[in-house]
Amino acid sequence: MFAEKNMKIIVDCGSTKADWVVLDKNEIVLTFETEGFNPNYTDVKYISSIILNELAYKPYIQYITNVYFYGTGCGNAANCELLRQILKSIFIEAEVTVTHDIMAACHALFGRNEGIACILGTGSNSCYYDGNDIVDKAVSLGYIIGDEGSGCDIGKVLLRHYFYGKMPENISEKFENEYKPNIAAVIDNIYHKPQSSKYLATFSKFAYDNKDDDYVKNICVKCFD
Repeated sequence: MFAEKNMKIIVDCGSTKADWVVLDKNEIVLTFETEGFNPNYTDVKYISSIILNELAYKPYIQYITNVYFYGTGCGNAANCELLRQILKSIFIEAEVTVTHDIMAACHALFGRNEGIACILGTGSNSCYYDGNDIVDKAVSLGYIIGDEGSGCDIGKVLLRHYFYGKMPENISEKFENEYKPNIAAVIDNIYHKPQSSKYLATFSKFAYDNKDDDYVKNICVKCFD
């Protein structure tokens, strides 16, 4: 089924989900999705379990010669090496490359040309790419005080407005019917459980579903500004 010792895996990993593509030479033979993670906020054991649970004992593992992992939170050498070691424990004979997820956007958008790349999901970031390297990048302060315009950012505003009673009544009723938010559960998910940025970002779907409402539209505009 697989060409011997001539396969690659490319991974685009955000805080919420990770997309995996397996290539045999230049042909896509398999795609799948796993839970995402950010090594700045996610426990090492939890990251290992996500990867191992999906990949351990898969028949194509022995044929992989190159792994290209683009991940959120991989803007520093320590996190890159941490993930490289986890992946290397599975793909023992493969060459493993780990870099920031925004580089995936640069490669996909520009190839060897220059340009400005922006990424938006659970978090957000942007950079200038010269066709080879990222030569200038927005300051990334993470989901607590940064990531403006992201799903996490919009979700935080919606939750604040709901509990502070700042939502218009019709929107508040919709929000309550959809999420049934309980302050104790919200606090627990944000401050005591892993992947809090991912949890906060789930509420941004409400903004998308109600984007034509003036109140919701104003929240999104302010987050993007």
